[in-house]
Amino acid sequence: MLRHAGSPQSRPARPEATLENVASSLDSFGPIIAAVLLVACALALPCAHRAYPKRKRTATLYYDRQVGRRWSPTQAKFRHIRWSCIALWALLGQVALALTPVQWRGQSIYFLLTDRFARTDNSTTAACDTSKRAYCGGSWQGIINQLDYIQGMGFTAVWITPVTGQFYESTSDGTSYHGYWQQDIYDLNPNYGTGSDLLKLSKALHDRGMYLMVDVVANHMGYDGSDSSVDYSVFDPFNAASYFHPYCLISNYENQTEVEDCWLGDSSVSLPDLNTSQTAVQDIWYSWVSSLVTNYSVDGLRIDTVKHVQKSFWSGFNDAAGVYCVGEVFDGDPDYACAYQKYLDGLLNYPIYYPLISVFSGSGTSSSISSLYSMVASVAADCTDATLLGTFVENHDNPRFASYTTDYSLAKNALVFLFLSDGIPIVYAGQEQHYSGGADPANREATWLSGYNITAELYVFLRTTNKIRSLVATRDSAWTTAPNTPFYQDTTTLAMRKGSVSGSQVITIVSNLGQGGSSYSLTLNSTETGYTADASFVEAYSCASLAADSAGNVAVPMSSGLPRILVPASWISDSGLCGSSVLSATATNSASTKASSATSSSSTITTACTTATALPVIFKETVTTVYGENIFISGSISQLGNWNTANAVALSAANYTTANPLWFVTVTLPTGTAFEYKYMKVGSGGTVIWESDPNRSFTVSSSCVGTVVVDSSTWR
Repeated sequence: MLRHAGSPQSRPARPEATLENVASSLDSFGPIIAAVLLVACALALPCAHRAYPKRKRTATLYYDRQVGRRWSPTQAKFRHIRWSCIALWALLGQVALALTPVQWRGQSIYFLLTDRFARTDNSTTAACDTSKRAYCGGSWQGIINQLDYIQGMGFTAVWITPVTGQFYESTSDGTSYHGYWQQDIYDLNPNYGTGSDLLKLSKALHDRGMYLMVDVVANHMGYDGSDSSVDYSVFDPFNAASYFHPYCLISNYENQTEVEDCWLGDSSVSLPDLNTSQTAVQDIWYSWVSSLVTNYSVDGLRIDTVKHVQKSFWSGFNDAAGVYCVGEVFDGDPDYACAYQKYLDGLLNYPIYYPLISVFSGSGTSSSISSLYSMVASVAADCTDATLLGTFVENHDNPRFASYTTDYSLAKNALVFLFLSDGIPIVYAGQEQHYSGGADPANREATWLSGYNITAELYVFLRTTNKIRSLVATRDSAWTTAPNTPFYQDTTTLAMRKGSVSGSQVITIVSNLGQGGSSYSLTLNSTETGYTADASFVEAYSCASLAADSAGNVAVPMSSGLPRILVPASWISDSGLCGSSVLSATATNSASTKASSATSSSSTITTACTTATALPVIFKETVTTVYGENIFISGSISQLGNWNTANAVALSAANYTTANPLWFVTVTLPTGTAFEYKYMKVGSGGTVIWESDPNRSFTVSSSCVGTVVVDSSTWR
């Protein structure tokens, strides 16, 4: 919250006894206090280490299987010292100020199985037989080692699998390499690394301007053995049968009570179902998730098996976490799945996933195109906010896309739909290498066996696609919240528009023809696109220039079944796309298809323009920040808060890197507007630091519709 009000020129000459000054003092002395407390931790940790259990308790005593002895509950109290000290290390090293759900809309997420992505030793040849379902050696340090690979594709967030303590014995169902068979929620999985390693991963991401999402499981625990003879004492803290629902296996998924109260698992690995309607269970989970987020500076959570827990539990869990939560509701019915968004920020978009696979799997039909077209509308109508859903075509629970078809054009179309429609795109590790594993466990291949090939076709394609999404979100600050609207379909093609500015909306065209598809021209009607006469555009992949005719219609060349993305030509400059020149599209298409009854003419670029009454202004500020700090702009006009910091406009760090610490925001302003403004840095405690005098000044000059004004500066 911004507490500092008033013009930068009217700040008091000396400090006053305000809440802001108290917060500032805490910001200043908090690390000192933490350092003092860390001394106490250093003295206490040797005792805590000797008392801390590597394994679980039996009855009222704890048993360490490695050394073959038990210890008392008094000794066991020291185990929580380590958890508390980790929190202090986090406080000393960085202050968590997680992204809001609104800010998550602008991210793209790279999902990985910790055990299968990267090893600490950087090996690219270590064997990993997925059929054995065994640990293969991936670690948190390994992820750190390969962050260049992830960021090189343009991803801004990394989702890792659960971090909690598991049971580690091998069963007929394999091992807990995936992280979903937890026994101790207060412990970490030593196969992945230490608490220090997890903190290092969090910091490494934040130092790059990237974010950490952690997978969590609140529905069940994991037990090595028959579901009919569970020894509850091995669980921590849920060490008694009273914490769980009575044993029954789910047999009827149409019965919601059974789905929520009965158990998952089998006779080899039991998954005892926690009774999350109990206040005691809720209190434990809410406290735990708050500590997890704080201790490791977690920016978001993916939540497993959401539909197996009563809905009311999730609102408290989401609130306790205090970060964006996206839940897995494994169901393709939008009416059923979307009901959970009343309790969680977001959901994995399974309703879109199923028709998406049908359309682009190589067996697309008119009905499958139609089902995707209509599902977009259904999800928008049934869900609270479709722009907060996680969109995907691959994950560890479903067969990989390339197991259905190896066609690269179809894969590219599916990816473009994810990135340019409503929601937050999620790509599963190995998808960029066109991995083709089918159902679990075949779809859990080791990414390192690809050699982290940065020239792979889909790796390069994803890098460009992330750039395009970042571009449109920068040029149109409301693009991520604007609804995606499909406006044309035929048996092979779907066209959509998205954006907040009429005449400058981004047009996305996807096709299920595949790489053998013929060339043709698709004419889009101005009444559907919002394009004006003679408006000019660029197709973002081919960099071909296009122009609307005198009626505003535009002919789009299609070939080889590839997707097309149309953006205003004025957006391309300074985007990192298409270099400094734009190729001219030629009218050599072998066929023509119209998206309406309007008559099409050939595409030519003219210099005529319609004078704009308002223009998007991109404010770019280069300023180095530490994790927990944010940059805002405040100024003399209402759009910038009238110098009231409570109404200041936040800048985005979506493109921030250590080498280029760029913050930006797009604000649409009337042409001719003259104003003064300043940037300010806001700390995690709400403290405000204005940049130095004098105020900056700017005037929005008159120009053509579609022009983007850029104001770049450096912190002073």
